[in-house]
Amino acid sequence: SRIIYLYSSTFSTSIRVAMLAPYINIVLRIEVKITIYTFSNNKLYSMLFLYGMRSTRIKKFISEEHCCDYCGHYNTTVKVYESYYHVFHIPIKPLGLKSVKMACNNCGQPVRKYQNEKDYERKIKAPIYLYTGSILIGILFCTILYLVISGEQKRKAYAKSPKVGDIYRVKVKEEQTEGYYFRKVVKVSNNTVYTIRNAYTYINRVYELPYDDSFVLKDTVLYPLDQISILYSNNTIISIKR
Repeated sequence: SRIIYLYSSTFSTSIRVAMLAPYINIVLRIEVKITIYTFSNNKLYSMLFLYGMRSTRIKKFISEEHCCDYCGHYNTTVKVYESYYHVFHIPIKPLGLKSVKMACNNCGQPVRKYQNEKDYERKIKAPIYLYTGSILIGILFCTILYLVISGEQKRKAYAKSPKVGDIYRVKVKEEQTEGYYFRKVVKVSNNTVYTIRNAYTYINRVYELPYDDSFVLKDTVLYPLDQISILYSNNTIISIKR
């Protein structure tokens, strides 16, 4: 049979996360795609679901409270199903759409008790594993937040107690243009910090000294020890690497 392209759809979204440090800006982009192929005889060939809704059984038990209309027995299997949203087959959150199926264990016929079905839908709660994706996203966000906060605290501590080898990324404003360069601590003595700068000033943001740049020993600038913290707090020193 000949394979026919049937349907394709792409869903994407971007989330911008502004962290506590002013120079950290994270953009999370999520993109998922559904592609469906089929045989020319309409038999499903391949279906790839990367996001969507599914249903799963969340509860199964035996009840002796319901009489079967066909055989009169009080022995019924009750199954409760919950619909949920998923991405890459990982449950994100339940949708609150439940359904109940009841069947007689003696004759196998369905047992229809509308009010009891609604009671089961209301009383039986969605299991925690249907929130797996949401929990993972929460853990990821908290981890990133913790790393940002702890990193900021470390850099403040570095600013208060400079050490030889510390590298400062410095922002400078020249006319209407902002530039960036680096300074390296070469000596700390008598509450004075001795620094040397790199050779170039960069218009675009740089986070590490490029391989074709280097520090110039003759360009030495001295700072009072307590001024480093001030320069960091007013965002002149963008970051400190130790």
